[in-house]
Amino acid sequence: MPRPLRVEFPEALYHVTARGVQKASIVLDDHDRVRWSEYLKEAALRFRLELCAFVLMGNHFHLFTSTPLANLGKAMQFLNGSYAMYFNVRHERGGHLFERRYRAILVEDQGHYTEISRYVHLNPVRAGIVERPEMYPWSSYPGYHSGRLPLSWINYERVLAEFGGDKDARRRYREFVADGIGRKLPPPWLRAAGDWLLGSPQFVAKVYGMLASGSGDGRWLSRSVTPEKPLEATLDEICSAVTRVFGIPGEALKTKGPRSRDARSAFLLIARDGAGMPHKAIGAYAGIKAPGSVSQGVQRARLRKTKDRQFGEQISRVKTLITHKGV
Repeated sequence: MPRPLRVEFPEALYHVTARGVQKASIVLDDHDRVRWSEYLKEAALRFRLELCAFVLMGNHFHLFTSTPLANLGKAMQFLNGSYAMYFNVRHERGGHLFERRYRAILVEDQGHYTEISRYVHLNPVRAGIVERPEMYPWSSYPGYHSGRLPLSWINYERVLAEFGGDKDARRRYREFVADGIGRKLPPPWLRAAGDWLLGSPQFVAKVYGMLASGSGDGRWLSRSVTPEKPLEATLDEICSAVTRVFGIPGEALKTKGPRSRDARSAFLLIARDGAGMPHKAIGAYAGIKAPGSVSQGVQRARLRKTKDRQFGEQISRVKTLITHKGV
């Protein structure tokens, strides 16, 4: 059977799993679990992953993540390689720890946050380790369940936005997860086309069409294509460059209005796709409070960039300023 394709593009959403060789254990005690969690945190921060959910089990783990910088392969190489090296040294063993290839299902960025995150979080319950998912500490679910001591490197908002994104969203999500206890929830990959592509028929056709044509919209990347190098810039530096190119004062960028509309759109796009900044940080900086508004703004800016030549040129000038430290 041929191996599933690997497709990477900015903002791609994946359900990732990795297992020990021949289903062998990848953690033997809490010391291993803590170290794996530390490597996962470092991978999320270093590669700017938008990690929505994870769970670490005895012989495998699940991740549900978006990749703003189209770099899932590099992130997984770091995570699995670093942890395997630690594990082999500590336990005086050699050889591979993980199966040679992790499974990565490319997921359509709508309609799947609820089911996949619930499937991930209920793993310890299905395995009979705990009765309820909030009792299992080696997962992202405790932060969803109570909201106390959330992990700073987990993006809870993207899942909770599916439940209204308001003060009651966490309660609704708790009820949704609890409703899955005792039910035989099918693994997400059972519905994936070609064992790697999960989404509507239109989404599947679009992906296969782009792969077949070799064209696409400029965001689709094969494994052999190197993504654009991320901008090394702070939000302040991006703001400074944007306001210079668009000719508005810095404080105007953080207020809505006709004068700042184009600049705000450019700021969202460059901060997200160019520098890989988290939605939450971008929204806080730009004064955007509504859940999902940053993501929607970025999507509108991407579409406009493909159709508006002047806007595209302004984006390029902003990036040039940042790259050459003209801010």
